[in-house]
Amino acid sequence: MGKARRAAGGYEGKVALYEKLVATNPKVERKGAAFFYTSLNGHMFSILTKTGTLALRLPEAEREVFLKKYKTKLSVQYGTVMKEYVEVPDALLKKTGELKKFFQLSYAYVGSLRPKPTTRKPAGQSRKTMTSNLAVALLALLFLPAAPARSDEQKEAGVSPGAADHSTAGDPLKAITIHQEIDFAENPSRVYEALLDAKQFTVFSGRPAEINREVGGAFSLFGGHIIGRNLELVPNQRIVQAWRVVTWPEGAYSIATFRFRAQGTGTHFVFDHVGVPEGLRDHLAESWEQNYWSLLKNTFASTTSH
Repeated sequence: MGKARRAAGGYEGKVALYEKLVATNPKVERKGAAFFYTSLNGHMFSILTKTGTLALRLPEAEREVFLKKYKTKLSVQYGTVMKEYVEVPDALLKKTGELKKFFQLSYAYVGSLRPKPTTRKPAGQSRKTMTSNLAVALLALLFLPAAPARSDEQKEAGVSPGAADHSTAGDPLKAITIHQEIDFAENPSRVYEALLDAKQFTVFSGRPAEINREVGGAFSLFGGHIIGRNLELVPNQRIVQAWRVVTWPEGAYSIATFRFRAQGTGTHFVFDHVGVPEGLRDHLAESWEQNYWSLLKNTFASTTSH
């Protein structure tokens, strides 16, 4: 009996309460494996973290009302404030009847947003994509060789030298790909530098960054939450990185490719993230938009205005 009560009040109990909340909208299904979430048209709107904390995405007016009424705060994920998500108090999570109106508001809000383009490549591009991914995989093998032990440098960077051999998130042939295209008012050189210069990255992200700008060089971003190595660097044109979240299984890597093309005085930016675990696709897609592109544009706008 004691164990059953602890389960009901612990993580399993919160998962059950979350499922009960999701069931209030028959058009929504709970998704995820590493953590649970709901989404609509490619936009996440609720997240149940591994610790059992529920975050809801709300429009500005309703968000302010919620924060004041329930004396809570904006959700923080991996050290980053999720500016549109509120943290739901445990006491409110237990009150499905009261909470469901905010769940519906969250659903309606993302329903009003422009649907995200599909993350899957058209069938006609499969051969070209596979060839490109194989080339990148070979680069990964060169710079992330298998070895029974890590060097001091690798330990410090948090990178596993055996990543390419036993990666689950980084298998380019089986992986799901996130594809995004963004236009920046700044030229390719400025966008390229912002992503590779540690000082500039620290400024726009608001978190400490360490970046070795050489091919094969290690990087640590967002205070060590994201780590990896540079696989290919073509100044102002292309960046390819072996990229992972530190909480992923040991040796699990993905491949992030950033392409820059001049467009007038600005940049048309094409981003592909290969090797994304299926259950994390929507979460990571949204994180790239919120923690990279949006913050970059805001930083560029503020520096230009001054």
